[in-house]
Amino acid sequence: MPKVSILLPTYNGAQYVVESIESVIRQSFNDWELIIIDDASTDNIGNIIKEFIKNYSRIIFIQNDKNLGLAGNLNKGISISKGEYIARIDQDDIWIDSDKLKKQVEFLDKNMDCVLIGTGYKIVDENGMFIRDVKPLKDDQSIRKNILLYNPFGHSTVVFRKQPVLHLKGYNSKIKYGEDYDLWLRLGQKGSLANIEDICMQYRMCNGMSQKHNKWKQIKFHSGLLLRYGIYYPGLPKAIIQLIIYAINGPLSLIKFQIKKLCFKK
Repeated sequence: MPKVSILLPTYNGAQYVVESIESVIRQSFNDWELIIIDDASTDNIGNIIKEFIKNYSRIIFIQNDKNLGLAGNLNKGISISKGEYIARIDQDDIWIDSDKLKKQVEFLDKNMDCVLIGTGYKIVDENGMFIRDVKPLKDDQSIRKNILLYNPFGHSTVVFRKQPVLHLKGYNSKIKYGEDYDLWLRLGQKGSLANIEDICMQYRMCNGMSQKHNKWKQIKFHSGLLLRYGIYYPGLPKAIIQLIIYAINGPLSLIKFQIKKLCFKK
């Protein structure tokens, strides 16, 4: 049985997936299985992954007949995983620290109350040009104080215990945005949360990704999180105020933009 099951969901990701898989293979900790679940891609990603399978028996490849979405894909991977711990990596992200898994497994083994551990990461654009580093909150107390304000974990950095996630029935497949954030808020009710400060992952921000979800969808999603999980964490009043300010600034920004357009036309 592998200690860690790594979940790599794919969908039309042929452009970057090789780098992602290779970053897993380079890990100094090697007691793992890599489960790649392809969500009915239409590019040649299947052929790329099958080439890796020829040389690496620890890579398991599943191809869906129909699109399940990210949460459905991940839950499928969890259901067949054999590891005690689950790690995540996306098709266009890279683990840039070869000791990433080693550090996180050692932390979880030593801290039995911890259910989820992430790391720091750097953000690059679609061409790999550096944008910024993200230094995470490290300890459980700091994370809990801020988790209602923003997601304190990079999805491709995390390793979590499988059993608590199974008890929670995995990712929420009813939501199409922020599946990871929703799960972390539920996991935090099962044990402590932590981050390693080291920059261990490269997150690729492709064109338009920051505008992927419009403001009102974000507000609706975050409101739902506060309603479902706000009572379990400190900082709810601050989170509500932040959400109200964010909601007000949206229409104001639009009005300012329209005024500028009218002035420019004149």
